Amino acid sequence: MSAVIQEVQIQKLAQALQRLHDLLPLKERQDSLTPKNREVHRAILRSLVEQGRPLNEEEIAKVAGGADAGRDAVALLGAYDLIVRGPLNVTDVQTKKQVVLDGMGGEVLGAYPVTMEKTPHKVKVNGHTIHAMCAIDALAVGAVFHTEVEIDSVCHVTGEPVHIQQRRKEVLKSTPGARELRVGVRWQRLSGAAAHSLCRQMVFFKDAMTAAKWQAKEPASIDVFTLAEAIDFGEAFFQPLLQD
Repeated sequence: MSAVIQEVQIQKLAQALQRLHDLLPLKERQDSLTPKNREVHRAILRSLVEQGRPLNEEEIAKVAGGADAGRDAVALLGAYDLIVRGPLNVTDVQTKKQVVLDGMGGEVLGAYPVTMEKTPHKVKVNGHTIHAMCAIDALAVGAVFHTEVEIDSVCHVTGEPVHIQQRRKEVLKSTPGARELRVGVRWQRLSGAAAHSLCRQMVFFKDAMTAAKWQAKEPASIDVFTLAEAIDFGEAFFQPLLQD
């Protein structure tokens, strides 16, 4: 790789990271938490990857230092969009009818980059199957947690299956081939949780031509990455969440 090409790739990654940080400043939000609440966030994230599930209420209370502290921590993490929560069923005080508040206080379902919610991006890791919020997130898991993963997804345009076996940052095997696969990002303002808006426009493509046609529709709003670039992107964005 020439020095010029390498410099272009470095600049491309830096610009993409800044753009994502501007939309979803996860690290800045995490840094604003108390040490105990940061510990809760990291414990939830590690549990998803290591155990294939988020911590339950009792486990969160143990990390937080009590039931009330645990509930307060989860509420704050949800408000900061550091975690994704399920729907909460409440009774309307006037009508006495059940109302479902989507993502407003139910059980913990996920913490970027992984979730129990079904998405197009299935990730097998540590003997468990979970989901990633988006294509970038799926590729970040192996790199950030220094482990082996299998990713099953689809091409955003054709629906053709995408399968990737990855160890840390190394792609061991993929269908289509690693040189053909692309990852696209359509940048947009957030509407609610990023997992339910921006992340849905971070997707796989079976090849460069398919990705280019998608990008041509909104060239100013869409970036396309090779698989290697997308892995670097995901690692650089999520690794700091596990570090002080």
